[in-house]
Amino acid sequence: MAQPPRRAGLDRVVRPVVQAPIYAPGQAIHVPRELARLSVEPVEGLPPLPDVDWVGLAPIIRSLRDAVPAAVDLINPNVRINNTAGDPAGSTQSETSIAALGMNLVAGWNDGKNFNVNPGGSGYGYSSDMGATWTDGGVPPAAGVNDIYEGDPSLTVDNAGNFYYANLYTPDGGFTSGLSVNRGTFSGTSFTFNPPVVAASSVSDFLDKEWIAADPVNGNVYLSWTRFLGAGGNRIEFSRSTNNGATWSAPLVLTNSALESVQGSRPAVGPSGEIYVVYYVYDFGSNNNYIRIRKSTDQGLTFGPEVTVGAGALPIFSNFGSGPPGFNRQGAVGFPGIAVDRSASANNGRVYVTWEESVDYYNDPLGYGAGVAESEPNGLADPPDPFTLGDALLGTLSSTADQDWFSFSGTAGQTVIFFLVPNPNADGYLRMFCGGRNTANRAAFSYLGGGQALIVFTLPSTATYYVRVLAASASIGNYVVYTGVHIPAASDVGRDHRDVVFSSSTNGTIWTPKKVVNDDPPLFDNTFPEVAVDALGDVHFDWYDHRLDPACGIGTDIFYTHSGNAGGIFVPSTQVNDGGSINWNNVSSNLAPNMGDYGALVADGVNVYANFTDGRQGTPDSWVSKIVNDAPTPVLLSLIDATAEPDRVSLAWHAPDASGLVATLFRRPDGGAWTALGELSPDGTGRLAFEDRNVAAGWYSYRLGVREPGGAMEYQGEVRIEVPAAAAAFALSVRNPATRELRVAFALPSAQPARLELLDISGRAIKSMRLNGQRTGEIDLAAGLSLRPGLYLINLVQDNRRITNKAAYLP
Repeated sequence: MAQPPRRAGLDRVVRPVVQAPIYAPGQAIHVPRELARLSVEPVEGLPPLPDVDWVGLAPIIRSLRDAVPAAVDLINPNVRINNTAGDPAGSTQSETSIAALGMNLVAGWNDGKNFNVNPGGSGYGYSSDMGATWTDGGVPPAAGVNDIYEGDPSLTVDNAGNFYYANLYTPDGGFTSGLSVNRGTFSGTSFTFNPPVVAASSVSDFLDKEWIAADPVNGNVYLSWTRFLGAGGNRIEFSRSTNNGATWSAPLVLTNSALESVQGSRPAVGPSGEIYVVYYVYDFGSNNNYIRIRKSTDQGLTFGPEVTVGAGALPIFSNFGSGPPGFNRQGAVGFPGIAVDRSASANNGRVYVTWEESVDYYNDPLGYGAGVAESEPNGLADPPDPFTLGDALLGTLSSTADQDWFSFSGTAGQTVIFFLVPNPNADGYLRMFCGGRNTANRAAFSYLGGGQALIVFTLPSTATYYVRVLAASASIGNYVVYTGVHIPAASDVGRDHRDVVFSSSTNGTIWTPKKVVNDDPPLFDNTFPEVAVDALGDVHFDWYDHRLDPACGIGTDIFYTHSGNAGGIFVPSTQVNDGGSINWNNVSSNLAPNMGDYGALVADGVNVYANFTDGRQGTPDSWVSKIVNDAPTPVLLSLIDATAEPDRVSLAWHAPDASGLVATLFRRPDGGAWTALGELSPDGTGRLAFEDRNVAAGWYSYRLGVREPGGAMEYQGEVRIEVPAAAAAFALSVRNPATRELRVAFALPSAQPARLELLDISGRAIKSMRLNGQRTGEIDLAAGLSLRPGLYLINLVQDNRRITNKAAYLP
C-alpha cells in the first residue's frame, strides 16, 4: 500500500516510552493510564502491510440493512467536489474542510495525487451556487518551486468574502516545518487564491494540526497549532492577523509542556469577538485525558486560564488505540470540534464542544485466565487457536512474515479489550476480524509502537471473532495479548467503545454535564464528530456511524442530528450519505488515514453543509450535502459585497426568497450606537444594495434588520468595514484672469509649516506668507500691494515639496 512521505520536521519529534507490563501466569493486569500519552504523538501512516493486495480490487457497496429513521431535515443529494479525471490509482481526498458564505463555498482536502511533489498535497474546490455544482481548483499556488503543501487543511471565511485556507507547509522541500495561509476571493463565479503567507515555521521543531478561524465581523483571522519541540514535549500555540492574513503575530504559547501533552487545537469566535481555543490533553499529573479550553476577550492578545470542558472537570476516556473499522492508520484520536452560537436567539454566545468518548476501560482486569499458546505454523490455512475472554495469548513472531491467529466467541454488547505487549521484544500489529478472516472483515487495527497495541471494541452481534498478531518490523520474538471484557462503571460516559459526546457553556467557564448525541444502539462505533450552529441558534452534529451493518459494524455511513434547545433534545438522527454504506477495507487509498481523522460541518444562515470523505466510487473522495433545517425558515440575508472608499461604503446582500421583503439598514460607528439609515427592498435577482456617502475615515458596522412574524427584529448580514482616509492633498489653484484681487486656493497634506510666495515673471520675490497650521483656505495675495498688470508666479511650499502656478493679473 502506497504511503505518504514523512512531513517536514516529523523526524525531530521525541517520542515518549511507556513501559509494558511483565506477564505472570494467572495474574490480572490493567491498561496503564500512561499509555494514553501516546495518543497525542503525531503519526504519519503505517508501514506497508504484507497481506494487502489492491490489484483488481473493486469497490464493494453494502446495501442498507436497516430502515433509516424518518428524515426531519431536508438532506440534499450528495455532490462530489473533487474531479477524479487523471488521478492515479488509489488517489485519496480526505480530511475535508469547508467554508460557506451565501452562494459561495470553498472546500479543501488532503490530496494524494501530489504529496511530496511541488506544489503539494492540498487540494481545493469552489462553488458559487450553494454547493449544487463544483469546480476542482487543483492545489493553491505555491510561493516557489521548492514549496510543498503538506495537508491538514482548514478553511474559514469572513463576512466580507475573504476565504482563508491553512495548511502544513514546507518552503524548502522538506527541512523547514511551517504553516501557510492563503487568502482567496470570488469574482462572479470564479475563485482564486493568493500565494501563501507563512504564518509560523521552525527548523528545530515540528508544527502540526493547525486550525484557522475568522471573526466574520471585524475580519481578524486566528490560527492555532501544536508545536512538537525538538527537545521533547509539545504545546499549543496561537497567532493572529489583523490585515487579512498579510502578516501574523509572533506565536503566543497557550499550554505548559511540563504539565501536559496536547494536540488537535481549534479556535472559534463568538458574537462579541471573544475567542475560544479548545484542545485535547494528556495530563502528566493524573495520567488522564481531558478536553481543555482557553478564552480571550481582547481579540487574542491575552487568554484567560485553562478550563476543563464538562461539568466537574472530569477526564475523558479516549479509545486512541484504534480507529473506526476500515481505518488504515494504526491509531486514532477524535480531536474536539467547537462552534459558538452567533444567532439572535436566547443562546447567543453559547459555546459547544464535541468529541468521541468510550467506556472507562482502565480498571478492567485483563489476562487473568489461562495462558493460550499459539500454534506453529498458524497461517490462514490453519484453524485459529480458540481462547476465552480473560485469557492471555502467548505467541512468537518467528519471522517478519509470521502471523498468528486466535478466535473467541463473543456476545452482542460486550466491550472486549485486547492489549498487545512485547515479551520482551516482539514488535507486532494487532487486528480484530468479524465475519471471516479476509481483508473485508477487518473490524479494528492497532499499533502504538514498541510492540504495543490496544483494541477496545463493542461487539455488535453474537458470533465468532478473530484476533491476529502480525510482525510490524524486523524486531521478532515473543509477545503477550492480554484479553478481557469491560465491566460497566460509574465513570462511563460512552455507552460502548465510542460515542459522540458534547458539553456547552454560556461563558467558557461553567460547563454542562457531558451528554451522548448519537441515538443508535450501544453496539456500534461513532467517530470524528463535528458541530455547527445556524442562524436560528439550532446546534447541529454529524459523525461516522456503523449502525447499518448490524452483524459486524464495519459498514460506514455519515449520520446527522440537530437540536433546537441547546442540546436538551435531539431529533432522530438521519443518514447523510446517499451512496450506501462503505466498507473502507475495500477502498483503495494511497494515504493514511484513508478516510482522514476529521470531516467538516458548517452552517451559513439556515443551510448546513456536511463535507465528508466517501469511498463509494472506489477511492476516497470529498463529498458534500446541503442540509436545510426543517424549522420555519426566516428570511435569509447573506452579505455578498462590502467595499469602502474615502467618501463612500458600497454594500450588497442577497436574499434567496425575497418576495415582499423589506429590510431596515442599520449603521454603527465604532464606539457608537446603532442607527437606522433607511429601508431596502431587493431587485428582481434578490439583491439588496446601498451606498453610504455620509462617512468619514474610520470603522463602521452595518447590518440588516427584518421583522419576523412574531414582531421581533432579526438582524443578519452584519459586517464591519474600514473607510480609508482620503489621499493627502497638496494643491494650489488660481483664478485666471484675476481682476482687482489675486485669489488663490490651497490644500496641504499636514499642518507642518508652509508658505505662499508671489513672484514676478522674472522670479523676483514680491510677497511671502506663512501658513501656520492652516491646511486649506483661500487668500488674496494682492491685498496691500499695488501690483501692475501682467503675469505672476505663485508658489506653494511645504517641506521639500513645491507647486507653482501662473496668474494673469488685471487691476
